[in-house]
Amino acid sequence: MKIPPEYNFNSNIVSSLQKIEANRQIIAIFAKKHALEKSKFLQNAVFKRAFYTLCLEGEKISYIKYSLENLASVQNTKIWNALNIYKWIKDGFVYKKKLTLGDLLYLHKLVMQGSVRVKEAGVFRKVQELSIIDFTKEGVYAFTPPGEIEAHIDKLISFINSDLEIFIPIKASLALYIFMRISPFLEGNGLVGRLLFFLVFTRDNYLFENALVVEEYLYRVKEEYFHILNDEKDAGRFLEFMLNIISKASSQLRLILTEKAERVLPDELLPRRKKILDYILEKGT
Repeated sequence: MKIPPEYNFNSNIVSSLQKIEANRQIIAIFAKKHALEKSKFLQNAVFKRAFYTLCLEGEKISYIKYSLENLASVQNTKIWNALNIYKWIKDGFVYKKKLTLGDLLYLHKLVMQGSVRVKEAGVFRKVQELSIIDFTKEGVYAFTPPGEIEAHIDKLISFINSDLEIFIPIKASLALYIFMRISPFLEGNGLVGRLLFFLVFTRDNYLFENALVVEEYLYRVKEEYFHILNDEKDAGRFLEFMLNIISKASSQLRLILTEKAERVLPDELLPRRKKILDYILEKGT
């Protein structure tokens, strides 16, 4: 397997990247205006990220029952565990902090807390068979042979730590794709892969003020997500799919924040920020 995989930088990718970047800049302006960092809105976003990534693992949990308002009484340890893992990534992987093999193995140990296969936590698989959530019902996938796992993981980590890919949404999406093609563990690969996706956004400081919830949009189209993810022949197809998902999620976040901002007079923005905002609104839609 070639790491990173080759893909065609086509007009669909360019269009998605332009929309994502325009959304990110507008979100940054209005997030500061509304003190998003301390708001209940952001707390809900963090909760939804953990909730939907567990749903993608096949967890049968109720959003109403485990809403943010009821979080203090939540008994579902998997939700608490996911929230703590996202916090570990957000706090620990500050700008350009390098990912290590030890970090990746520790991340898998965190994911496997409470699992019946906890003894396999942080250990690369020695067999070819895996526990797979198969929403497509096709069920036959080719993963990296056990003897090649460590070498491929080393290449993946080097890719994540490098500046080889300058577009962060592309890097994050390819990191997820590569990791899932390797699937180095017997269990928990899907969750670890999506956590790596978030980790890339975190370490490269491309967070959308930590309010972007891509996982919710993936869950809405989970059958298509798993089908394309397991297409080993075309990384470009998966990349286009993921960039479109990120674009939709960021556009929705932008819409929510700009609707909140309609009550704010433009003159309340600093002159430089207003100039930037006007330009983005004109060119980035």
